Amino acid sequence: MVERRVLQLASGSPFLLHGQFAFQTKDLVLLGMEYINCGDFDELLQRKGCLDSPCARFYTAELVCGIQHLHTKGIVHR
Repeated sequence: MVERRVLQLASGSPFLLHGQFAFQTKDLVLLGMEYINCGDFDELLQRKGCLDSPCARFYTAELVCGIQHLHTKGIVHR
């Protein structure tokens, strides 16, 4: 339930993945996430290898903006 709440609070940022739904069965808690057409960051690194400086700065800035948004909501990224 904590993760679901964090996903709800993160929904205001374009730099964070958004949760679409959540439900619980007898044995599992399932979180449905939005679809990311281009894949995740790990896949990007596997395709491109090392990033050049401008590209690395761009992705670092997006990460910082996402974490700053969480901090404004009282969430500390672990």
